Amino acid sequence: MRRFGLSVGLFCGCLLLFGFAPGPSPDLRQYSRLPLSVKLARLVKAGEEKFQQRRYEEAIAIFEVMKSLDEHNLDAIFWLQKCNDRLSSEANERMKAQMIKQKGNLVIKESLYDNWVWGPTVGHFEIRQSKPKPHIPVVRKVHPRASDAEIEKARKAADAGDANALFELAMVLHSRADDTAAIEALDKAVTTDPTILERDDEGLSSAALETAQRALEKGTITPEQRLRAARVNYLQGDLSDAVIGFIKAASKDSALKGQVQKYLQTLLDSRKADFLLRPPEVFSFRQAYLWEKGEDSLFIRIQFRPTSPHFIVPFDLPLEPRAVKAVETRSSDLLFVLPDPVNPDGTRLWLVAKDATDDVPMLEARLVIRLHPSKVTFIDLSNYQVSSDLSDNWSVVIGDSTSFGPGFPVGQIDQMQGKLIIKGYRLQLSNGKGPSLDLRDFRKNLGSGIDPWKIFEDVLPGG
Repeated sequence: MRRFGLSVGLFCGCLLLFGFAPGPSPDLRQYSRLPLSVKLARLVKAGEEKFQQRRYEEAIAIFEVMKSLDEHNLDAIFWLQKCNDRLSSEANERMKAQMIKQKGNLVIKESLYDNWVWGPTVGHFEIRQSKPKPHIPVVRKVHPRASDAEIEKARKAADAGDANALFELAMVLHSRADDTAAIEALDKAVTTDPTILERDDEGLSSAALETAQRALEKGTITPEQRLRAARVNYLQGDLSDAVIGFIKAASKDSALKGQVQKYLQTLLDSRKADFLLRPPEVFSFRQAYLWEKGEDSLFIRIQFRPTSPHFIVPFDLPLEPRAVKAVETRSSDLLFVLPDPVNPDGTRLWLVAKDATDDVPMLEARLVIRLHPSKVTFIDLSNYQVSSDLSDNWSVVIGDSTSFGPGFPVGQIDQMQGKLIIKGYRLQLSNGKGPSLDLRDFRKNLGSGIDPWKIFEDVLPGG
């Protein structure tokens, strides 16, 4: 009762001290017009002072007031726990002192097993000792050199596409040192069942990588060895090294472009290509619209340098993916162009450039994008991917003089060649915004001999 009276008195004193007055209602917030933050700041300061004076009960009363004002106040919760911990610690010290005073020991006597008696009631114990056995490693299975008949049998078994049969075919081919065909079979097996990678491939993967590494150190590596090592990297999940190896192989031997394109497209389809999303350093961007060969066509020239060791870079265009009919490559610096199948915001093209040297050269991409006339009627010739201060950032519109209405935007370049009008727009001046075209106005036969690449060179400044 004494402690209760002291707590009530302290509670009331705190209320008076911090601007509260006692009353019949338990809602303490009605007794002061002070902001809640001021109340809580004063209360926590007073509570901390009581805590430092080791007056933990009084501090608890103050922090309980804080909690009633703000149930989730972290200061109140923290200091209440700290006060209770100190009270518990003091109680434990008093209990230990009392036990030592009464019994002379902190351990209960019964727990010392002083009454332990060895006898029949305890039970029967027997110690058994076995002789140590030497570790005998499991014999690793390695296929002996397979005969032609065994290889033919393995091929027939693998025709059905079973992963285990394909893996067995890879192993018998590896026994004959036909590692290119062996990796082909292993690739098909892993595609069918990825858990096949858990099995021992009898050194097939490591042999392919070691052979490529030795040849690379000697400077005698062939494109086929690069491709084989890249395929092993791809199977093992080392996608970065796989991409580098694929592009280097196709750069050295154009006959390998088909295989490399298949692997890179599979990688993009798998949605595991985020590590490639590093935009290139662009030095020049020029695009032109032209109605050519009965199709809406975009001619694009980009001068760029990759910013990563992977010679594959993304480039986004403000076009609906369904509007793109075909993408043609007109540059010797590019191996091919791959569409991104999973970009929902527009058309993303992956420019796969040749990597024939150790230096990172200035590369040029020339693309012709053919559009579906039935699926697109408007296009936007903007370009927001490059830096806003890039001066060589142009959009060009080439059309018949009757295609340009009186309200058509005025460009920085306006030339007439016969009935042909060429309008150029420096996108740096409009923060990347280019003109929007109603393609139905421009679908008119312009004749032959129009060369947008020559227009880029002769009409635009710094061509």
